[in-house]
Amino acid sequence: MYYRMLLWLVPMVLLFSTHISAQNAISFSAHQDLRLLTIGDNRGNNAGTLDILTRLKYSGKERENGYYFYYLEYENASIKNNYNRLGVGFGYALTHTLNNKKIEFSPTIGIGNIHRKNINSLSLSGSVSLALILNKRLKLSSMLQFVDRSDLKIKVLRFSFFVGLEIRLFSLKS
Repeated sequence: MYYRMLLWLVPMVLLFSTHISAQNAISFSAHQDLRLLTIGDNRGNNAGTLDILTRLKYSGKERENGYYFYYLEYENASIKNNYNRLGVGFGYALTHTLNNKKIEFSPTIGIGNIHRKNINSLSLSGSVSLALILNKRLKLSSMLQFVDRSDLKIKVLRFSFFVGLEIRLFSLKS
């Protein structure tokens, strides 16, 4: 019951609390689980299995060493009994990583809902990503994601490694 309230309350608080100092940059990213794409796994999913994670991200004002961001995410995996996860989260992008302005390191934490086998379950998640800035609008990124797999009989923390692109859609004037 409380997690449903959190799914609505957290994004609203984050959205309104950043309005004053925000840069108003909106971006979209799409990532694919590299292992499922290339070699599959030991759970019956062959190479070429799609597991796509998409995010709509709002980036805050750049600070001395980085910026805060908030996101909505949706993950869909074509595994047995399908897997869908919808969530919200926030993170901090450390810019000038390794004394290089073209590399960003971003830890995140989030909460969401897994829908599988016609059952919904609350799920916590997090990720660590490393992005290479190609130009003002495009980033090449890798992401190590961990998810509390609350949809399984034995609850476990699962890790996935994703690769993908992030595209800056637009910046709004403040």
